[in-house]
Amino acid sequence: MSSGHQLELSNVKTSELRTFHLNPRKGDVESIRVSLRVNGQYRPIVANRGTHTGRKNEVLAGNHTLLAARDEGWERIAVAWVDVDDDQCARIVAADNRTADLGTYDDHALLELLTGLDDLTGTGYDAGDLDALSSILNADSDADDEAVLDETDRAAWPVIRAQVPPEVFARWKLVEGGDDLARIAHLLDLAGI
Repeated sequence: MSSGHQLELSNVKTSELRTFHLNPRKGDVESIRVSLRVNGQYRPIVANRGTHTGRKNEVLAGNHTLLAARDEGWERIAVAWVDVDDDQCARIVAADNRTADLGTYDDHALLELLTGLDDLTGTGYDAGDLDALSSILNADSDADDEAVLDETDRAAWPVIRAQVPPEVFARWKLVEGGDDLARIAHLLDLAGI
């Protein structure tokens, strides 16, 4: 498959597709089911036509999405088709799984994204994840913030931090510039204190 290859998109019966015969990934089908219920299908799965492999309609990317859709009773699913040989199948499956693993998060942006939602349903995150992320960010940032405050401000810092909700503090951490007192005043203003 070359970089200029055009994908063919279609809506296919879930019963006509098969999962990849050597899929190394163990996905969380239940989380995907919840996401499908809340968000619907927002990207196609990728399946191989099988002309070169003899394995017709084999899913290369989205195996667990297919399983979740079947569990949800879906009769059809959006598919992007390729027609590649065994070597290319293995490369696509490996790349689809590994490139996701190699990514990282901007924890501050993630916290802001998640705290901006009314609830976490369909995101794969729960309140415990949010609390853990918030605690990690607060522990890291407390040491950084105390290091830049002068002696008078440092004494007041624990009192200030105890009054500020974690999601407000996370947004404030993204604000750059200003002297310490101006930044603290901005934080208190964000928190409505």
